[in-house]
Amino acid sequence: MTYLEWKTLKKSNVGKKQRRVIDFEYQNPQTAKDYKKRMDEEKKKRSEILQITDTMTRHKAISENMALFGR
Repeated sequence: MTYLEWKTLKKSNVGKKQRRVIDFEYQNPQTAKDYKKRMDEEKKKRSEILQITDTMTRHKAISENMALFGR
């Protein structure tokens, strides 16, 4: 399972999808740990970008990091 697949399934509330995530994390603990770390780093980076007070600078940072914002 790729990081993007895992991330999408992780956000879901559907039981089957959650079960797939649980099974994957159980079978691949190191990969799951790496994915969780990567997700936390993305959240931190997204938070830092959104805290930029200057609108133009913030918009530029968002456009340079569109993947963090789901686009």
